[in-house]
Amino acid sequence: MNLAMICNKLTKAGLLIISGALTTSLVSAPSTHLVLDQFAAVYYLDEMPDLGSKEDVYTYSKIITQQSIVQREFDGREHSLDQILDEKLLCKKAEALKMAPSDEDFDRQLEKMNMTPEQQVHIAKENNFIDVADFKQAFKEMYVANMSLGFEIESRLVITDDEIRAYYDQNPVWLEAEYEILTSFVPFHNQTEQQKIRAKLTKLVETGTGYKVVWEEPIVVKVGEVSLDNNFLTGLKEGQIHFKELDNGFDLFKMNQIRTRRLQPLLERKTQIVSQLRSERYAGVAEKVRQDLRDKAVIYYPTQY
Repeated sequence: MNLAMICNKLTKAGLLIISGALTTSLVSAPSTHLVLDQFAAVYYLDEMPDLGSKEDVYTYSKIITQQSIVQREFDGREHSLDQILDEKLLCKKAEALKMAPSDEDFDRQLEKMNMTPEQQVHIAKENNFIDVADFKQAFKEMYVANMSLGFEIESRLVITDDEIRAYYDQNPVWLEAEYEILTSFVPFHNQTEQQKIRAKLTKLVETGTGYKVVWEEPIVVKVGEVSLDNNFLTGLKEGQIHFKELDNGFDLFKMNQIRTRRLQPLLERKTQIVSQLRSERYAGVAEKVRQDLRDKAVIYYPTQY
């Protein structure tokens, strides 16, 4: 079916199209026409039957006008005809999947965007909508199209364990060597007490006995983060203790565990890898969803005929 045949059928249904323009006959001058809008595309999703009534036209074929493309810029961005077509087809897909968000859902979305009733009136006027209801209908189409697209992408964007493993092997992440250290502080109040505690701590360092220490929760320090003041840590072996004498007490350090440079385990990276692969593939899957819908639709552009 070519554009001329569609135009002929639409004309029979009571919608007159001349040279790519939507027109209406004037009662006072039947031989003249008033141009309402330029149409940009005619499309339908299923096999179009032999249209014999206005109802059939509206059921099976849809028209996108130049004005509707301009109106769609209510979100502050420019939109092409193809983008509008994609939204229309996604809405049709949502209808087939029985996605029917309530008016309350739409109103909540408007609230999230901080779009007050006054702002809605302003946007409707600025973008030449008939009224606020007309604008809200356009907003609903955008909302439903995004929801439909998201559903289709999620159903296709599945990352397998084999793909995760392949990415892990091809993109290794090495963890820097690090120390797990136990710390404690032993105060003294006078010189005599200082000397006694120093002697006990010296014995503790040499033999591991002679003083009972209450250790704090372990802390982890990467080798590259060790300060010059604490450079002694690099020479400690696991289980070894070191103390530093201060004006009012002793800082104690025990090397609890040394973790050498190692490959980060797959389990620790799995969530990040899935997120990375999904991010890399998202745009391609989204375009595939749109293209599949276009392939199933019949679209006529007046400028091509």
